[in-house]
Amino acid sequence: MTDYLQTGPWKTLAKTFNIPLPIPSILEREEIDTPIKEDEFWGRKIKIGCAPNAEKIKLAITTELDQRGIDFVEGSGLVEGLVYITVGSSNIEGLAGLYEFVQSNIKSVKPNGRVIIVAKRWQEGDTPTEQAGLRALIGFVKSLAKELGKFGTTAQLIYSENPLFFDARQFMEKVMPVVHFVLSKRSSFITGQVFEIKNNRVDERVHYYQSLEGKVAIVTGGARGIGGDTSKCLAREGAKVIIVDVPAMEKDGKLLADEIGGVFLGMDITAGDAPKKIRQFVIDSYGNLDILVNNAGIIRDKMLVNMKPENWDLVMKVNLDAAIKLTDAFLEIGMNQNGRIISLSSISGIAGNPGQTNYSASKAGLIGYVQAIAEREWLRGITSNAIAPGFIETKMTADLPFFVKEGGRRLSALKQGGLPIDIAEMITFLATPMASGISGQTIRVCGGSFIGA
Repeated sequence: MTDYLQTGPWKTLAKTFNIPLPIPSILEREEIDTPIKEDEFWGRKIKIGCAPNAEKIKLAITTELDQRGIDFVEGSGLVEGLVYITVGSSNIEGLAGLYEFVQSNIKSVKPNGRVIIVAKRWQEGDTPTEQAGLRALIGFVKSLAKELGKFGTTAQLIYSENPLFFDARQFMEKVMPVVHFVLSKRSSFITGQVFEIKNNRVDERVHYYQSLEGKVAIVTGGARGIGGDTSKCLAREGAKVIIVDVPAMEKDGKLLADEIGGVFLGMDITAGDAPKKIRQFVIDSYGNLDILVNNAGIIRDKMLVNMKPENWDLVMKVNLDAAIKLTDAFLEIGMNQNGRIISLSSISGIAGNPGQTNYSASKAGLIGYVQAIAEREWLRGITSNAIAPGFIETKMTADLPFFVKEGGRRLSALKQGGLPIDIAEMITFLATPMASGISGQTIRVCGGSFIGA
């Protein structure tokens, strides 16, 4: 870990060449077997502010969070978070209120704190100046995230469609669950992220605890690593999980399936008949599918000039083609209304990476596919999102050279790598009814990576 650099010859080297080697804050996370609860903030203190025309939204948020055990602080005193709401005429002059609130209170935020801005997203009819003011919030949040990262504190922006701000029920059903997630310890490795919430329809009251009870989920590559933690988290929230992985992972897969009350299905997802076989298994065993997590992926890194055709083909087949064909099979038949599709992309799919033209192309392709599916399936209540992990501490990255690993850790605002549980918690949230307003997005779980920012 990074603190290793603070000792011995590394410390001497750093002093000699004046290289800063910060020890990052230890991120607070929930235990993997701790389910989502409405009152998991009990006793936490926050400060809340708003633009002059957002008092009603401020009241709605404070009322909701008060019921979940949040204490609201006025004046001086240390807090765990700041929340600021701006709506309507978020013009350039209106940004001053945001600046004043955050600037005057930021020193009161404890390490591992949260800064959240809730804003109306720009739309047709807004003046160019209003659009400029609303778009400016992104630059503000991303920069603030990088300033606060060394303290383990995160900053997020939640954009909501205009109607949500003027319908209390819709606001509570669509926006508040996202506020809940980013306030929680489950979002500790997500910072500088923009969440865009759409208004498709009003769902029934969202339940936080065991919200996936009765749901059927597939996790490809689900036997270990990120997929393994995802399988555990989905089962924790009540889902029946089908772990799909290669036959060589049968031992690990069956052990995990027994642990979580799921099922292991050994199969090569690149086989031509795999999508139909998997779909038929689900239909025969459970009826239809509710959640599909396209997690399976491989790397075959080489500079393009030295890349063999078979390594190009294999990466594209596993990472992109298999995910598309499996998703298409269930969308054709076997996917329930209000279903969830979550696909694992990568920061490399956003920014590219030398030696990864195959991997980056496959992960960028997934982003495009996710967005297209989201637009097509929105009216059915089916959401489709991608997750772009940054540097995650896995068995795969453990074999990388020390300086490569340390570089990956320090190229994030939080100055450390993430853990598989960080990805799993994001996947799980997107799988729940709480994320019904999020679709067509690529969520970066990267610690505020400077790459592709």
